[in-house]
Amino acid sequence: MKLQRLRIEQFKQFRQPLELVNLEPGLNLFTGPNESGKSTIVRAIRAAFFERYRSSSVKELQPWGDGGASPCVELDFETGGSRYRLHKQFLQRKRCRLQVDALALENDDAEQRLCELLGFQLAQRGESKPEHWGIPGLLWIEQGGSHQIRDEVQHATDHLRTALQGSLGEVASTAGDDVLSRVREQRNELLTEKKGEPRGPYLDALRQRDELQAALQDTQQRLAQYREQVDRLGQVQAEIALDEAERPWEPFQRQRQEAQQQLDALQLAAEQLQRQREQLAPLDRQIALLQQQIDAHAQQQRALAQREQALGAALQAQELAAQRLEPARRRAQDARQAQLDAQALLERVRAQQWRASLRREQDAAAQRVRTLDTALAEAQAHGTELARLREELQRQALDAAQLKELRALEQRWRELELRREAAATQLRWHFNHAGAAPRLDGEPLEGKGGRLLLQPAVLELPGFGQVTVTPGGADLEKLAAQLADAMATLEALRRRLGVETLAEAEARHERQRVLAGRIETLQALLAQLAPRGVPALQAERDELQGRIAALEAQIAALPAADADANLPPLAQAEQSLKDAARQWEQAQAAAQQAQSALAQAQGAVEHAQREREALRLALESEEARQALERAQAERLALLRQREDLESLLRAKQADIEAARPELLKQDVLRLSRSAEVAYQQYQERRREREALQIRLDEAGAQGLEDALATQRAALERSQRHCGELQRRAQALDLLLNLLNEKRRALTQRLQAPLQKHLNRYLALLFPRARVELDETLMPGPLRREGNGSLDGEGGSFEQLSFGAREQMGLISRLAYADLLKEAGRPTLILLDDALVHSDAGRLAAMKRILFDAATRHQILVFSCHPEAWRDLGVAARSIEALRRGS
Repeated sequence: MKLQRLRIEQFKQFRQPLELVNLEPGLNLFTGPNESGKSTIVRAIRAAFFERYRSSSVKELQPWGDGGASPCVELDFETGGSRYRLHKQFLQRKRCRLQVDALALENDDAEQRLCELLGFQLAQRGESKPEHWGIPGLLWIEQGGSHQIRDEVQHATDHLRTALQGSLGEVASTAGDDVLSRVREQRNELLTEKKGEPRGPYLDALRQRDELQAALQDTQQRLAQYREQVDRLGQVQAEIALDEAERPWEPFQRQRQEAQQQLDALQLAAEQLQRQREQLAPLDRQIALLQQQIDAHAQQQRALAQREQALGAALQAQELAAQRLEPARRRAQDARQAQLDAQALLERVRAQQWRASLRREQDAAAQRVRTLDTALAEAQAHGTELARLREELQRQALDAAQLKELRALEQRWRELELRREAAATQLRWHFNHAGAAPRLDGEPLEGKGGRLLLQPAVLELPGFGQVTVTPGGADLEKLAAQLADAMATLEALRRRLGVETLAEAEARHERQRVLAGRIETLQALLAQLAPRGVPALQAERDELQGRIAALEAQIAALPAADADANLPPLAQAEQSLKDAARQWEQAQAAAQQAQSALAQAQGAVEHAQREREALRLALESEEARQALERAQAERLALLRQREDLESLLRAKQADIEAARPELLKQDVLRLSRSAEVAYQQYQERRREREALQIRLDEAGAQGLEDALATQRAALERSQRHCGELQRRAQALDLLLNLLNEKRRALTQRLQAPLQKHLNRYLALLFPRARVELDETLMPGPLRREGNGSLDGEGGSFEQLSFGAREQMGLISRLAYADLLKEAGRPTLILLDDALVHSDAGRLAAMKRILFDAATRHQILVFSCHPEAWRDLGVAARSIEALRRGS
């Protein structure tokens, strides 16, 4: 394929038409800086072939900001002895036309012919994607994509296989592929593709076999249960007959009643015993009361002796308290006098310090008054200046919006003036003769000069006549009217603002800003001097003057200063007063304590005498003696009565314990539960008999024996079917493996032509290196040998360096192109900024490879590094020069 001409219009950055002509059949080098349009040209070629003409998803082809453009691409090329012209237009006026010699194809027919010719597909919907690009996607390298090849090869594999098969007549038939496809399809219906596990009908048959087997086992289990239930029903009926004959629960019920009667008798005896025990409590209480009376008499005897001792101790304490009272009273009087002396000294010290404090406060107030006078004078001056500046600011006021409007009108007027001058006619003259001078509208024109004509003028040429010059036409008149309106609006705004020029308005606005700043500064100073205002400052000053006078009056009212200059400090005087007060309080407390101790001692003596006399009289009376004797006699009688009752209770308790009532309770519970268990077992056997009869009736109605036979027959049929599917799956799997082995052998024969071309370029780039193709025709690991051993890089294509991947990707594409060339398929190679990561040595080798490949293919190289391609053997064509030429 030989591209001869390319024309693009309204395509991305090319708003105006750009045409590439006289393209060489071999190498073509196009250079230009970034964003000059190289990649746009490549995109135009791709769009001409890959994008559907009717697609609405290619708006990115329009020039930026021009939504109404219709991107257009036109190509002239030659292939297979035929000349082609492709015209494709997108978006607004959608069209596709392909001229093949004398045959013209339109729209979808034209696009389908291109797909068949070059080996690619069109997207059904939306923008074309790499998976649709086929052979051109492999040979046309996008910017930054030369190091990638795997996806491009996969997308072109089918087309490459077709070319390979066409180059080998003996394997051109596709019947083998059809057989392999049918065998694989039938095998994959029965087995999974990767693991070979059952699927589809085979898996369904296995599941059905397992279900039948499970159902058979379930029926067998149910039949066994049926037989077990028949046996159990006979056993249960025999047990029920025995229970109804013997009624084993009734003896247990009789025994329980007998045990309950014995237990009830013991409980009655225990209740009687408890009532007799309750008679002991009143006896114990009476004995305790009588004992308390006897103990109280003995206690009174001991208390009388104690009260005799207490009376003696109280008399001694009374005498000691009387001795301590008088010294304590004298110490209290001395401490009181010392306190009064300290109080008087403190008053003198406080009066002296208060006078000094008033003097200090008076001095501070006077100093504050002087400070306020200074601040008041400054604040009044600042206030006057602030009022003046505010008045000036009001006079200079110019709103920022008005200034902005004035600037816009001034700019509008200047633009119109410039446009009028540009549209006006310029008249220039230069006269050297001394004859009669020409006249313009009656004004003589002499020497050298010029004039801008804005309206019609008459040029008089003495001896020749006159020339009427009419400048600009309707546009000039329209500009003059617009200029007059703009000037009128501008003048009106100037008069409203009271300025002559924009500069004056700018100066007023600047003066306004300066005044505002000065006012803000004075306001801040005034706020510092008088935060609450000048009147508040004046009021504070007057208040301080009144305070000074009041302080002077207080000082004058104080007593005269003490002449004695040896007064102690205030803290010392206060401490002395505190010490004197504390000593007086302690002495006073000691005196009061002594007085209280004496009073308490006297009261204790009187109380001890009264208690001793009252207790003595009570103990020595006849009534007390008789009460003691009576209590002792009653106590002895009650003790004998309690002893007789306790003996009777012990005998009855022994009889009850001998009968073991706890065992009788257990017998009642045991016999009651035994009767219940025997009766419940009888009832459960009856319910079990009913349930067994129901289940047996149901199972007999289901025909388990017949169902078992039917299920066995179905299971045998299912097992035979599974065996048949298993043998079919194994046979298909074996046949597929055999066909794949044959296919791999055939693939190796098909790869030979491509391997030949790849080795040709590989020898120029990597001497003594080898690379093999895999089944997808993708280059495999690169091996380079040195001195008989592996040396240097190895591994998969993706493990090579970025630059090496670029180089291998390009030579692989050239090998594919050679293969397609031999198969009679059209080839065109586009390189958009390829090999930018190659060093100088590798780049030189790649240039040799490209020059060699250009003898068989047309190659279009686009690069932003013209200096790197000077030795390519072809003159570079500048994109920028082509744009200027267009």
